[in-house]
Amino acid sequence: MEKREIWDSVLSLPRKLREALLLYAHHHLSIKEIAELMNLNESTVKSRLFRARAAMNRQISREQRADGRNEP
Repeated sequence: MEKREIWDSVLSLPRKLREALLLYAHHHLSIKEIAELMNLNESTVKSRLFRARAAMNRQISREQRADGRNEP
């Protein structure tokens, strides 16, 4: 998997999911910090992170199947 494919997958996420994921994974903010910054409950941040990861996994899996790749 290339970095470009991962980045494309991140950019295709809905804004709310993308923001939470980038703050967590790229900017290394804690769930508590993200919740405070976005004025959300911590449980909402956790949910958005879960949904973002699940959406990325689905998209990447579809792309790999379309390309004939069977990477885990």
